[in-house]
Amino acid sequence: MRSTNPSRDASRVELPPAVSCHEQEKFRNAWPTAQKFIQDHSLNELFSDGVQDFGIILQGGMYNTTVRAARTFRTFGCFRDSKMPLYVLNVTYPFETRR
Repeated sequence: MRSTNPSRDASRVELPPAVSCHEQEKFRNAWPTAQKFIQDHSLNELFSDGVQDFGIILQGGMYNTTVRAARTFRTFGCFRDSKMPLYVLNVTYPFETRR
């Protein structure tokens, strides 16, 4: 049943100083763990058969569209035989580079 006269308890509201402490703790602990997981499981992929001085970095969902468009212009073959390096970010946040 709804109250006709709701009350507000200001002591239950989390203010930024308290919240930022939790966020900093998550950043210190969870960020490196997430980056290690991404790297250990090779979630971001590098396709670079024909290494050049430049390449394309793209979000994972754009990979198929990019390959299809490039095949139209005869820049890529099928799948992994691209003439241009592609770094496919299947996980974009937190960002982790290949080592």
